[in-house]
Amino acid sequence: QGINQRIKECFPLFSELALQVVHFTGTPDSVDDLSRGYALYNIPSRVKVFEEKILMAWAAADAFIGRSGAATIAEAM
Repeated sequence: QGINQRIKECFPLFSELALQVVHFTGTPDSVDDLSRGYALYNIPSRVKVFEEKILMAWAAADAFIGRSGAATIAEAM
């Protein structure tokens, strides 16, 4: 949840960049709040709890922000 909170603080910066965001929240609690925030700042986004086809998401990504756990790092590699 810490990352989700910090991302919301970055909305003003993100709105100045030409980017599209795919955000996996990890819990259903944050999906609506984050979706509204991205929309408020006109940031193209897709917010979901989880992605079954994560390899496709990794293939489409130019950058990644996430936890630094061993599983996350192994998956990113």
